[in-house]
Amino acid sequence: MTWMPPAGCEAPVALVRRALAALRVGDADAMLGDCAEDVGLEHVGDPLHLPYAGRFAGHAGIAEYLRRLDTAAEILAHEPVEIAAVGHDRVLVLGREHLRFRMTGLDSPGCWVHLFTLRGGRIAAVTIWSDGAAQLVGYRGY
Repeated sequence: MTWMPPAGCEAPVALVRRALAALRVGDADAMLGDCAEDVGLEHVGDPLHLPYAGRFAGHAGIAEYLRRLDTAAEILAHEPVEIAAVGHDRVLVLGREHLRFRMTGLDSPGCWVHLFTLRGGRIAAVTIWSDGAAQLVGYRGY
């Protein structure tokens, strides 16, 4: 038996694809346009070890997250590999990335998972899991 996504989930997937595409070309304003004003983002990890880990709230919080990430690393690649609706209000994205950390010059290729929660046709929350161990090695050099 093949799993089929629930009917009517095309719009949430399209919204997430559009937001990720905007980020890929550096258009944070377009991405934020798809987000609720009170959007929340959590990059799972310890902010004492990776400056972009932690929780961020609202458009200002997302902008701060992107600033911290850009300060820490150059994003050489950030590619969704698979996108799937999980019910009508969540979208799961599996992807690959390649970061080069500015402080050490070390590269960190890896995988990630993003879980988007939608509300009222906008992104209400994002949880990001990435290869924190590989990123810590790249960021700190050990």
